[in-house]
Amino acid sequence: TLTARLRLDPTNILVTNPLTSFRFVETFRKLASRVEYHMHGKKVVMVTSMLESEGKSTVSVNMALSMAIKHEPVLLIDCDLRKPACHGLLEMDAGEHGLRTVVEGTKKPGEAVLQDKKSGLYMLLESKPSRITEKYLGGENMQLLLQWARENFDMVILDLPPLAMVSDAESMKELADCS
Repeated sequence: TLTARLRLDPTNILVTNPLTSFRFVETFRKLASRVEYHMHGKKVVMVTSMLESEGKSTVSVNMALSMAIKHEPVLLIDCDLRKPACHGLLEMDAGEHGLRTVVEGTKKPGEAVLQDKKSGLYMLLESKPSRITEKYLGGENMQLLLQWARENFDMVILDLPPLAMVSDAESMKELADCS
């Protein structure tokens, strides 16, 4: 049966999944609209939480997908380098095209950004965890990346690690327009 098959095949709760409830999808459409309304021309939104497993990556991905579906150029950047999760939710492998390659300077942002053809969402993901995040986040290359993103996208969503666990989100707060 369909129910038995769904139990065996766990899927992510995404607004693009046809099995996701209407209420869930509408909630994220409303959230995306409200965030856009309150941004007043600003472009970079920082999404974080207090603790792990509170759903911040799910919120980041679904908000970005909801905005991208409206045909706006949206960039999702997975800045949680210690436990990257966006690639798993989107079922995409960053491969050699990750945030670290851009911040290290080995790739230009345009070369590393991936695009989901169905939703139109642009992504700069990371697949491999890293313990050394200070040299990647909050530095000059990250500032240059966000400057490039502001010039090329209508909205930039930053998925950051939890505040209570590490200081990565605090080091990025000056680079974002809104949190």
